[in-house]
Amino acid sequence: MYMGMPEMKVWNTKQKGTLEFLVYLEATKYVGVCLTLDIVEEGEDPKKLMESIVESAMGHVKLVQSKNLDDALLNRPAPQNYWKIYNKVLEELQENRRAGGYVYTMPINSGVPHA
Repeated sequence: MYMGMPEMKVWNTKQKGTLEFLVYLEATKYVGVCLTLDIVEEGEDPKKLMESIVESAMGHVKLVQSKNLDDALLNRPAPQNYWKIYNKVLEELQENRRAGGYVYTMPINSGVPHA
């Protein structure tokens, strides 16, 4: 684990775990992040970006599962700055305030991720 990387709350395995996603506006573009796997993309449309980042993460999970790779590859958290944005958006949503982004959580069950 390198400096600025958060501790994982849950240790993901090929059979179970959780993927966490964030899409937020940064200046003039949207940034999409799979916080659990440190996958980052940029785009113009937040909905399409969320779909794309989920698809990328699912592809990563399926590859780890199909090749029976180390579970550590399912536990590669994004840098702390993304987690801070994620937590701020969650807080805004919980307080019924206008959120500065979108969040999504997806389980890994029975070796197959489901939305």
